[in-house]
Amino acid sequence: MLSIQEVTKLTGLTARALRLYEEVGIVRADERGAAGVRRYAPGSVEKLKRIVAMKATGITLKDLSEVLEGNDAGLDEIFQKRIARLDAQLAELTEKRSALASFLATNSALGALDAGRRLSLSPQERLELFALEHLEKANAGDAHAAYLARELSCFEARPDAYPLILAVKRVVDFARQERIPVGPGRGSAPASLLFHLIGLTRRDPVAWGLKPAPVLGWSRSIWLDTSFARGKALVDFCDELSLGLKPWKIEAFRLPLLDIIERVHEKLGAPIDYRAVPDDSPEVLDPIRRGDAEKILWLDEPAQTLAAKLYPEQIDGWDQVERINAWLREQRVDTFGDVIRLIGVRRPQSPEMIARMEAFAAHGAGMRIFHEDFIDLLERHVAWHPTRVNDVRYRAMRRKLTQEDRDDVLRDAGPEVLAILEKEAPLGFSKAHVVGSSDLVKACCILKSRHKDLYYAEIARWEDEHGLSWSDFGFHNEQICLLK
Repeated sequence: MLSIQEVTKLTGLTARALRLYEEVGIVRADERGAAGVRRYAPGSVEKLKRIVAMKATGITLKDLSEVLEGNDAGLDEIFQKRIARLDAQLAELTEKRSALASFLATNSALGALDAGRRLSLSPQERLELFALEHLEKANAGDAHAAYLARELSCFEARPDAYPLILAVKRVVDFARQERIPVGPGRGSAPASLLFHLIGLTRRDPVAWGLKPAPVLGWSRSIWLDTSFARGKALVDFCDELSLGLKPWKIEAFRLPLLDIIERVHEKLGAPIDYRAVPDDSPEVLDPIRRGDAEKILWLDEPAQTLAAKLYPEQIDGWDQVERINAWLREQRVDTFGDVIRLIGVRRPQSPEMIARMEAFAAHGAGMRIFHEDFIDLLERHVAWHPTRVNDVRYRAMRRKLTQEDRDDVLRDAGPEVLAILEKEAPLGFSKAHVVGSSDLVKACCILKSRHKDLYYAEIARWEDEHGLSWSDFGFHNEQICLLK
């Protein structure tokens, strides 16, 4: 008999996956010890290896149930259905790519259109023209063209949002004209390739594996950050612009950290070029590796922040940076992507989330953490429109799946996917949200590595002057608005 640890090494499956397979009746442990420890016979291990091989083709466990019982008669039919679905998806992508290529090939002619002709275009055509012009300026490749095609399909599904991109462009242009710092875009905004191309977000969503589907998700606000001292004009500009965008809003918030970093640069006599420092360099990663989270955005959340005072959700003991430091020292940090994952899982606001943090420390590889992971999970099994995928993911996150949702997931993806959605999606986090603020996380790490004393001194000076915390972040809900 083999232990769970031995089975995971032989099959590549996680302990969580083994428990899930047992819950849905696919493969059960052959023996349980006195303490309930599961053990597996060699025959069960071979069955699990077969599952892994079959799952690699994208076939659901629902389709494989008969095959797993030794009935291979329907295997050809299952593969044929899967191939047909992939062929349909490939044909759709090929068609969209051809359309994009055609647009790009004729873009110079379109650029010669007079203003009257451009105004005669439909909102959708104007958005596509705007998008493709910026894509061409960026000299982007096929992966970016495919990403943009999918993002535009989300606008097609929600045409009331067509004016949003042009409005964001006006905000970016206003900020540049007035020399007001703007960015990063927060929430799902960093998942928009268009926002990246017009300069709202710095991180390339294609390179970071984001999903354009959530760009027009359930939130009707685009959030961005600006200077605390100099950003009031931009806040007012966004508020005025939003009056004509209902139900959409573009909201700017004044972020203390931007001013603190600017003050450090003034003392140094020149700004630091953070983008020139590789993401995976020691001065970025070493503070995290040492478990030194103090004054690093998202990892250190002081109790005196406005949000902490209004929403005291932390579990006792987890509101101290020392506890987070101890947890960080249990993690493996090889790349800046690991830092992003740690930020995504570090939210000790409930016993469930603490259990998730502890499980991540023990079995981090392959765990689903981000909302985008659940979108990817669904999309490997279904051929739905991206907005439908995101809507189901969102309701799973809120524990509000409808019976129609459950029936559709069971039919098209199978019980395993439904079980994962219902159990784990409520603990997910937005990867786009973290990626959008990752440049600030990186700046905090570099400042700690290079100029810790000066960085801390400027934080203390700013906090004494304003009575706020260095890590205060603006947000707006129905009752409260912070740092407008």
